Amino acid sequence: MKLNWMPIRVKLGQMKAWEGNPRMSTKAQAKRIIDSEKTFGQPVPFILNPLKDGMYPLLDGHQRLAAWFTVYGADYEMDAMVANRELTEAEHKQLIITLHTGATGEWNWQTLSGWNAGELQEWGMNADTLKQWNNDANNLKEMLGVEEVEKTQNEIIPEQYAIMITCVSEQEQTMMLERFLEEGITCRALIS
Repeated sequence: MKLNWMPIRVKLGQMKAWEGNPRMSTKAQAKRIIDSEKTFGQPVPFILNPLKDGMYPLLDGHQRLAAWFTVYGADYEMDAMVANRELTEAEHKQLIITLHTGATGEWNWQTLSGWNAGELQEWGMNADTLKQWNNDANNLKEMLGVEEVEKTQNEIIPEQYAIMITCVSEQEQTMMLERFLEEGITCRALIS
């Protein structure tokens, strides 16, 4: 049967976390989840299996559930999307990987290079995020086997050459970036 999703309101205490959830968050990430809800509300609903034994098995939203449960408690209601049928374990695993990998797009670093670097860091694009991405990349390389990653990387990414110019201020960086882009030079701003 084809999956369909229906919006509902559900209490945090009515959701049952998946014991096999492969995602986790640090205390700093949990704080960002709490702060983002205070700023933006809840733009992303929880994803649930149908009601089973009085609980909705949680498919996606575990970090949000843990963070918000701590702050608001079991009776706090939030938005969710519930499936019209129970997902199989294989479907659940595929859904999680699909929702949290390249299927959702990737960052356009050239566009981001024109944004305010201080704000990007404040919003979470900082050294902690880079450290986590590097850790994730290394773990994925190990899981897949280094030769496979290197082979795929060489097939997809053409050889590139770069020059790094160190600027004394963010303003100088912005000025240089704009100048190079006006001249048609492919470039991006980096923060080190």
